[in-house]
Amino acid sequence: MSDLDIPSGPKTPDAIRRIAAIAIVSVALIIFGSVIGIPFLDTIGEFVLENLLLMGSVVGFVLFLIAAKDRISEIQS
Repeated sequence: MSDLDIPSGPKTPDAIRRIAAIAIVSVALIIFGSVIGIPFLDTIGEFVLENLLLMGSVVGFVLFLIAAKDRISEIQS
């Protein structure tokens, strides 16, 4: 494998589209469950949205730790 044969990983815009679609569907479930009066749909929508927010927080924290580690190693060298 030469230097030019870089394996392609997941595409960021596709991942962003998937997350946006999940968020839109979960908000629609919350609204639909509240308007129609079906609490089960409302609960599912809230659960999915909370998990998306938690996942975003964890990913952001990990990226912060990686950036801090790189910054510290840059200062030490």
